[in-house]
Parts: sequence; structure tokens; C-alpha cells
Amino acid sequence: DTSSVPSLTFADRSLSDERLGQFLVANLGRVPSTWDFESLSWVAFYYHPALELARAQWASTQAAQRTAGARPNPTLSVTPGFDSSRQTGVSPWFPAINLDFLFPTAGKRGFQRDLAKAEAEAARFSVIATAWAVRTELRSALNEFATALRREANCRAQAEVQRELLKLQQ
Repeated sequence: DTSSVPSLTFADRSLSDERLGQFLVANLGRVPSTWDFESLSWVAFYYHPALELARAQWASTQAAQRTAGARPNPTLSVTPGFDSSRQTGVSPWFPAINLDFLFPTAGKRGFQRDLAKAEAEAARFSVIATAWAVRTELRSALNEFATALRREANCRAQAEVQRELLKLQQ
């Protein structure tokens, strides 16, 4: 369930957030004791703003789908009217009131419903694609982090060897 994800500032995001814990229990079945790729993916799904945007767009298209087949409301408009057969001394202008009823014909409401359904389905797929992109970004960031840790270990080892060489040269 991702409908209750709050909007948070970057500073408010934390792995110890109580609402995040509830989200993880609802979707992962537990609050992880160690953070692996799967649990970090769910954290990314919870906090990533692109997913929040995609979910909002999906909710918007779902609302449009619910209203797509509805009959349009009549409109009432007041426009200025002009009386060319006016009497002398009386203003030729008067308020004209129009009441318009729209009657969709040729199955247009059905087409509108089908189009709204297709747009809602496309927005749902957009949420899935965004989630996949977030997961891919996370995997890339974790790979970069692991590479940086190995590079740091190699640099430390190289520095230690160079210290030993300096000692031997003295």
C-alpha cells in the first residue's frame, strides 16, 4: 500500500522513521534488522519523489476514469442581448440567459470511458516503470559504494606499502 506515503523534506528522511517501519511491515512483512538490497529498495520506494509524482498522476487518471462516462452538466450563461426593435428612450441592451444541454452522440461517452481507462492503465504502468528506475538507481548507487569501499581499501594498502618502502629507504 503506497497511498499513505507522506511528503517529507530531505532532512526528515530516516531509516528509523515510525511511518517507514509501518510501510515496511505492510509491504515487506517485517522491519529488517540488517539492510539488504530488497529492504533498501522498499525504503527507496517510500521516500523517492518521482514515485510520489507517478502515484499522484495515477490517482488523477483514476479519478478521470470514474467521471469519464458521466453526463455533462447543463450550463447557464448570461450574455448581453440587443433589441433592434427598441422603443425610443429605452436601452436596446438587455441580459440574455442561455441554458445549454450537451447530448453526446455516436457513442462518445463510451469512447471517453475507454480513453480514460487506457490513460489510467498507462499511468499505472508509469508507476511500475518509475519504481523499476528507482530500483535501478539504487543498485547503481550500491555498486558505486562497494567500488568506493574497495578503492579505499586498495588505497590504504598502497599507502601502507609506500610507508614501508620509505622506512626501508631511510
